[in-house]
Amino acid sequence: MGYEVYVRGERLCTAGEARTFVERLRGLMFRERLGEEEGLLIKFASCWACSIHTFFMRFPIDLVFLDGAGRVMDLKTLRPWRLYTPRRGCASVLEIPAGRAEAVGIKAGEVLEFR
Repeated sequence: MGYEVYVRGERLCTAGEARTFVERLRGLMFRERLGEEEGLLIKFASCWACSIHTFFMRFPIDLVFLDGAGRVMDLKTLRPWRLYTPRRGCASVLEIPAGRAEAVGIKAGEVLEFR
């Protein structure tokens, strides 16, 4: 299943969803690249399971951490072989190509729309 993701009415990306434990663990590992308007949505089972890693990845990504209503709580660009834990309360993360969040001007507090 995929989503069209919008911010302020502007299309941000088409995002797949990592639904199973294995899909969430694998994430974007071993992929050659992520298309400019591609993304991956990962919903967390709990706040304690919300750390994101870029081990075995070949490219940097932007992380857009969201609360349960789709409000942006945290933003981070992560290079390969890094680990990041956002602040408490994040329900999901949208992984998009590095630089895409800045190019679109995503800011904390904005709400992303998933269609």
